[in-house]
Amino acid sequence: MRIRDIMSTDVRYVHPDTSIEEVEHIFTETNYGTLPVVDKEGNLKGVVTLSTLITLLMPHVPSYFEKLHDFDFETLVDFRCRARKKHRKVADFMIREVVTVGENEHTIRAAILLYKHDLNRLPVMSGTKVVGLVGRRDIWKALLSAMEKDSCSWR
Repeated sequence: MRIRDIMSTDVRYVHPDTSIEEVEHIFTETNYGTLPVVDKEGNLKGVVTLSTLITLLMPHVPSYFEKLHDFDFETLVDFRCRARKKHRKVADFMIREVVTVGENEHTIRAAILLYKHDLNRLPVMSGTKVVGLVGRRDIWKALLSAMEKDSCSWR
């Protein structure tokens, strides 16, 4: 099974000059956790992840929200987030070294990359253009579907 068969093609993109507020809005209004950053020609320049944004805006949030009951999110958001967001753009905090996968590569390749780099989603490329995203959930759904059909389509 190839990446093109399981990838999500409904991808939202941002540009290096997109504001933090716009990225925050996209993450809030959608189910996305990864946004490819592309230039005006559509070439991949990086990615922005929800976890990167949270780390930028709230650097003192304990990992995996440990000690959640002791944490005053309202105060943190009110005083720290506003200051950190002011005039910041995607280019200031995007991940520039991006692990990608080609649309014609085997699904196993994406699974290995996701595991090896501890990622949740990968941009799917056709040349220098992002044509989709593939994530752990997509791979699991494909695997379970193939197992359910008792087919060899996974190979």
